[in-house]
Amino acid sequence: MPENVAGDPSARIEVVHPYYKIVKGLPAAVVRSYKQPLYDTCMMLASDEDAELVFFQRPIGQNLEDGATRKTKLHTNMTNAGQLGTPQSFDVYGFNLRLLGDAEKVVTIGNFDLIESRGVAEVIFGTDNPFLTVPIEDLPSGVDTEALGATDAPHIGLGISDNFYRFDVGGRALHINSTESFQVKISFPSGLEGITGNHLLRFFLRGILYRGI
Repeated sequence: MPENVAGDPSARIEVVHPYYKIVKGLPAAVVRSYKQPLYDTCMMLASDEDAELVFFQRPIGQNLEDGATRKTKLHTNMTNAGQLGTPQSFDVYGFNLRLLGDAEKVVTIGNFDLIESRGVAEVIFGTDNPFLTVPIEDLPSGVDTEALGATDAPHIGLGISDNFYRFDVGGRALHINSTESFQVKISFPSGLEGITGNHLLRFFLRGILYRGI
């Protein structure tokens, strides 16, 4: 609604309230919008190097693939398995993928090259309906530290906030409804022979989260 600008009673501005009526959501709801990514982490085990990793299926409180590491907000912000839950929904604009060491951030160049050159990601919405299939070396790491050499993990692309794989079509985001299932699968069809140690892969859906007031 119009409001006066401080110091100038004659000036008027239009205030846009941060609420959004989801008319295509299931169910529709009045929610507040947040520039908040969805993210999830999987552990790649050296002892099971060919295993397919499935993201957004193990919420906070469940274990990573080693069966011992309990997931916290560091690993994911999902509170439901494979769905957002009512009345949340999400507009997807793009993706990031970050590779980390298990116990520390450092990843060797050899392991980094193996994983990034052989991995394939599938972004799936609904009942096993792939919306995107792409080699993971095409997915930027996003915001990250740079130029730390052996004390840091290598990364794809510049470490800046707007460096992500863009997924919008003509500027329009893909909307995920409250009860719609979604997941991301990363596999290694050619295997990862020669990899050493466990690694963490963290997948980000970049966009707008709509959450109940």
